[in-house]
Amino acid sequence: MTHAAVSPALSASLVQREASFDRNLGFAIYGLFLLSFLVPLAPAIAGVAIAYNRRDDAEPVGHTHFDHQVRTFWISLGLGLLCLSLGFLTVVSAVTGVFEFATDGAQWDAWDLAALDADSFDIDGMTVALGAASVFTGVLSVLWLFVASLFGLVRLASDQPVGQAGA
Repeated sequence: MTHAAVSPALSASLVQREASFDRNLGFAIYGLFLLSFLVPLAPAIAGVAIAYNRRDDAEPVGHTHFDHQVRTFWISLGLGLLCLSLGFLTVVSAVTGVFEFATDGAQWDAWDLAALDADSFDIDGMTVALGAASVFTGVLSVLWLFVASLFGLVRLASDQPVGQAGA
């Protein structure tokens, strides 16, 4: 049976079934994104893989949701990687500060490090700024994933597209 031989009623039924499948899959992906708060990263990776796989074959409303899910994942991942990079730089800055404090310009001796007076140790502003930026981008990444997923979930529940097509 070729596609041209399908009756209009059967064709409409198949389109409706496809739209329902896309809608249910969209709900599942948003659920995976929200599950990422309990099990970091793995559910979101599974969700974005499904969205990438399905978005080209989806009906128009489903397509906007799959695009939104892919965009949400990459923005959240980018912010998360920025958070990790800033956290790494914070650790490097702190270790460098401790090493400079311990050596105080002299030749380093491990026994001197054990006898340091920690009351005179100060954390420099760059380390604090890097740490604050790392925490801020980490919180922003989590909030983005959560809010964008909830927004998409609400739009999908009301059969509305997301993005420019939904305006």
